[in-house]
Amino acid sequence: MPVSSDPNRRRLGNRGETLALKYLMKKGYALLDRNYGTRHGEVDLILRDGKILVFAEVKRDA
Repeated sequence: MPVSSDPNRRRLGNRGETLALKYLMKKGYALLDRNYGTRHGEVDLILRDGKILVFAEVKRDA
């Protein structure tokens, strides 16, 4: 799914990702990458929790 070209929607997405990232970092997760893109799509956050690799997709509450 392509990233929205609506700047307000993108700004809201960035804000949600930042809030999620701050929360996870307080819980001890380490950020490895943000908005990692491939030809198949994008992963919002890639983090590490000790030896565990974590892929996080941030969604807004409906």
